[in-house]
Amino acid sequence: PVVRSRAGIFVWLNAALAARPLTDDMTILTYIQGRSSDNPQSLVVDLLVAAFDVLTNFMLTKEPRQNAKVVRSFICNKLPAMIAILANNMQPAISADACIQMALMPGGMISMDPLPPISAGATDVRDSLKTTRLEFLQACVLHGLVNEQTVALILQESVALPRVAKLNKDNLVTQCANNVSKLAEHIEELAGMQGNVGAIAGCVVETVNNMCMSKDTMSLKSVCDKLIRRIPYMDFVMQYTQPGMLLLPLCNLLNDWTHDQDQSEFTPAYEEFASILLFTLAVIYRYDLSFADIGILGGSFVARLLEDMTVSKPPSELPAEQASQLTQWIEGLFAVDEHGDTSGIGDDVMRQCSPQSFYTLVPTLFEQSILACRSQTLPMNTFKSGLELLLEPFLLPSLVMGLGWLAKHSWEDHSDADVLIQVLEKLLKPSSNAPETQAMHRAVLAMVATPLHNSLEEYSRKHPNKKATELLDLLKPHLNQQRSLRSRQNELDQWLQDEQGLQGRVQQAIRALISWSSTSTNPPNPPPHYTHRTFAIACQLLDSQTLLDAIVTEVNKSEYNNVPIALDVCTSLICAPAPVPMGAQQATHWTSPLGKLRAHVRIASSDAQALLCLAKSQAETLVRLGRRVQAQMSFAAQMPAMSM
Repeated sequence: PVVRSRAGIFVWLNAALAARPLTDDMTILTYIQGRSSDNPQSLVVDLLVAAFDVLTNFMLTKEPRQNAKVVRSFICNKLPAMIAILANNMQPAISADACIQMALMPGGMISMDPLPPISAGATDVRDSLKTTRLEFLQACVLHGLVNEQTVALILQESVALPRVAKLNKDNLVTQCANNVSKLAEHIEELAGMQGNVGAIAGCVVETVNNMCMSKDTMSLKSVCDKLIRRIPYMDFVMQYTQPGMLLLPLCNLLNDWTHDQDQSEFTPAYEEFASILLFTLAVIYRYDLSFADIGILGGSFVARLLEDMTVSKPPSELPAEQASQLTQWIEGLFAVDEHGDTSGIGDDVMRQCSPQSFYTLVPTLFEQSILACRSQTLPMNTFKSGLELLLEPFLLPSLVMGLGWLAKHSWEDHSDADVLIQVLEKLLKPSSNAPETQAMHRAVLAMVATPLHNSLEEYSRKHPNKKATELLDLLKPHLNQQRSLRSRQNELDQWLQDEQGLQGRVQQAIRALISWSSTSTNPPNPPPHYTHRTFAIACQLLDSQTLLDAIVTEVNKSEYNNVPIALDVCTSLICAPAPVPMGAQQATHWTSPLGKLRAHVRIASSDAQALLCLAKSQAETLVRLGRRVQAQMSFAAQMPAMSM
């Protein structure tokens, strides 16, 4: 029999919220309906229970605070809207009130006390779960899913609910079109847990789109400046959209930017470009996106920038126009007056060089400047004074390319570590206290801190250095700001040293999930310490056959009564949403590591000749698993793909 286990939907939702949120309506509805059931009400209950399971899991595994906030926002803002859609569209009709009561009634399926009362952190976890439950119920009242009597029944006490107005995306868009400063207020509300974030997220995306369409770059700059201060809030926006919906219009605007050489002043245009570019790059970096994920063309400015962001070129290889622009920028940054002071970037330099051209030159500019400094052609004080200009808002995104180049530069081979450390001291500690500059600088550090820290750490290990240690400390708060499932170098090193290995970890996780899902207790046991990242990295590092063998072995080890649960858990793992363009998640596309595993399951489970060579139990499990995966993924393929 086909079983829809608690662990199965937990695994799937955990994957959807593990990195860039993959929780747009289409993705969730596809999955929910793919787990077809004779009892539609149970699907809603299962989804709600799984969401609290994921939150509990994130807290028990001590995930970063922001990751838990993303799950809380999903529960309080996304789920009420999803339940409303499901309640209104399912046949036979279901009662949202009944579903919510079934999931949340005390002594029921969700425990507010996953840890023993006197254990460390038990109070914090309980308080957080109870707060989330209350906020979810308040949001359900806002969406008309339950009334105050139901809330009192679930909480077993009467609670005065705050009076919150239900926001409407179209009304918000109209407000912001008439007064762009309104959007700044709403951006701050993205972190709210009142049930309105979906409308606000939609407003942000649509307003940015409209500004790009109308080329209102002045207003767009102000919006991007606000968003740059709140890059983690994009995690909440991404629960409702695909990256391309937000980023493609921005990229198109940057790609098609008109550089008017006849204007009288160039700094404002450079400032606008800088804010828009930095916000775009910050979002791309946070979710580890490629230009293909966004939907932009390979030869465009943004695509080329993403591919060659930290690559310098010998001046002899530059076209004449670029070589001339490079010379002008070097002279503009480092030319000094009779007092030895740098004079700043004049309009003549910017007139001859579009912002796009400037940013593509930055790695080469850094390399040539450091070479000049190392050979003492350029005095260090002059160099540092010139670098000060790159900390101005109109040029500040150049630090992404410059510091990125510096992180990849071989410190050992070029004997210029002392110069590099002085450069870092200058660029990592901006002298300006202006909030806009500080926010832009933090956004830059979020992108460059991890590779820079790795380079500095390696250098410091071989050449202990007080200044390097100070810089490492300065970078620490900005490390690992990506929400990505790609494995980091230190993780790879850990896996290589781990006797159990990735394969063993995956099997251990499957075992724990099966055991948890097959054990019924009151109150229910908390979910096991599971992180989807382990499975995602296994898909990247292990070949598909090795991973499939591990999965099949674990299913076969299960007790007879638990085999359906094991199959459901493993199907959910294999069919987990992957952070790739929507088309690649569907059954006919196999571009992601997880997609390759799915393809391998499909081929292995339908190869009759190969199946005959396997042990009977292994062949049977493989066929059953293949059918389950095919059923889930074929349903996804039938759903209309959400436009990027």
